[in-house]
This record gives sequence, C-alpha cells and structure tokens, in this order.
Amino acid sequence: MTRQCIFIATALLVSFISGCRETGDNIVIIDRYKSPHGYNVQLIAHSPGIDDPSLDRRCYYKVFINKMEEGRTETALDSQKKYFKMSLPPNRHLLRVEKWVLDEKNEKYVKLNNIDQPKPGFIYFDVPENRIVTIELKVNRDGKAEYSMSHEKE
Repeated sequence: MTRQCIFIATALLVSFISGCRETGDNIVIIDRYKSPHGYNVQLIAHSPGIDDPSLDRRCYYKVFINKMEEGRTETALDSQKKYFKMSLPPNRHLLRVEKWVLDEKNEKYVKLNNIDQPKPGFIYFDVPENRIVTIELKVNRDGKAEYSMSHEKE
C-alpha cells in the first residue's frame, strides 16, 4: 500500500471511531442525530415537583435570545411541559426566560415578580451545525431552575 492509501484508511478509521462508542457488551453503536428541519433549538419548561392542584397554576415562559424577545412557550399548567422551538445560527447564545402566570381574579397573565422568577433565569448554550439542541428547564418548588441540554437523536 502507498502512503496515501494508508493515510486515507487511517483517516476513515479515526472518523468512524469518533462517531461510535463502546458499550459494556462490546457492541459498537453509532450515534445518529436528527437533522434540523424548521428548528434547531427546542426549549422545554416545566415544574415537575408540584403535587397540590391548588398550586398548579396556568403559566407560560417568555423566551429571550441574546437579549431580544423571540416569543413564548405554549400555555399549560405549571407541572406540564411547555415547548418553544426556534432556528438559530451556529454560535454561542444567551437564553433568558421570564415566567408569566394567570391571575385568576383579573383573568389575565402577569409576570412573576423578580423574587419569584426561576433562578438562574438564563443559560449560555452552543448551537452546532446540523444538530437540534434541546434545553430542558425544570423549576422546583423553591424557584430554583435546573437546565439540561441534549441533542435530538433519530
């Protein structure tokens, strides 16, 4: 074999190995990610720890990207998952959320005061090319926010 053939074979092997991982049973699994069609970032927000129906208010989250308002999630009970999808260019971005709840007496949505907003109310995240980033926001009873990020797989 020529040097060029060895180099190409080595490059192919390295690229194959970098897209695979080994499990405990020595089975090689290739991670396949969904291609973005219509959106490449998805926010899922909810408060899973609510166990009293009287505390489960209707709400939504306003979504700000890089300090600009981009829209809002669906409206649902606080304990239910609320979604927002968007397309962003590949880069590092700042996500900030504001929680709005239904004031049942006045029958309108009002922004929670700053003390009751989820803390932290922001996160920096990276959007790679040809991937869908899913950011899940879970808010506990004390208003503490927990963010987790993943890439959608096929």
